[in-house]
Amino acid sequence: MKTIAIMQPYIFPYIGYFQLLGAVDVFVSYDTAQYIKGGWINRNRILFQEAPKYITFPVRKRQLNSLINEHLFADNIIIKEKNKILSVLQQSYSKAPFFNVVYPLLEDIINIDESNVARFAEHTQKEILKYMGIDVEYKRSSELDFDKSLKGQDRVVEIVKKLCGKRYINPIGGLELYSSKEFILNGIELRFLKSEVKPYQQFSNDFVPNLSILDVLMFNSKEETLKRLKQFELIQK
Repeated sequence: MKTIAIMQPYIFPYIGYFQLLGAVDVFVSYDTAQYIKGGWINRNRILFQEAPKYITFPVRKRQLNSLINEHLFADNIIIKEKNKILSVLQQSYSKAPFFNVVYPLLEDIINIDESNVARFAEHTQKEILKYMGIDVEYKRSSELDFDKSLKGQDRVVEIVKKLCGKRYINPIGGLELYSSKEFILNGIELRFLKSEVKPYQQFSNDFVPNLSILDVLMFNSKEETLKRLKQFELIQK
């Protein structure tokens, strides 16, 4: 059964996002969604001195209602900020058990010469999937041929049909947004992914949940991370 998911492109998102990626055949990077300032598109959280800390990739200012794929990094400071982020990662995780494996990977990912925020976010996801040995076909909403006048659920159904999908998976947060009946009428099975994030050892502090996938990779082997990517439930509305 060909399974589809659609999500805005985020930079180094949390494990639930990667659980969604690992559960589908085709992932649509919804790069034509409206850019939300202060959201998760260009930033995430890591563990720093036993507490959550934001890492942010600075973006140029644009007019309101602009799309994610229209945004570029602030080219006057982005290199400096990338170096600062790498330095913070080194300070935060140099004593983590898998730092020596993961940090060189992150250096390569972060230092790529890509100014488009959406493309950079996709790159961070694809490279981590490659590291994990997970194969997912990526599409971009900006490159798909569908009726752009459609909104919400109708747009999702249209995209899934265009991709010949038979199942659509959405994060559990969208449970009240969609009607199973409408999907069924279009020959599509609707499911919601409910993530189960089990604690893991983070140095000697109490577990801090919902951090970037970077935190998971620093404290867990590739094999253990793959197990954690399967710790979810698919809910039927």
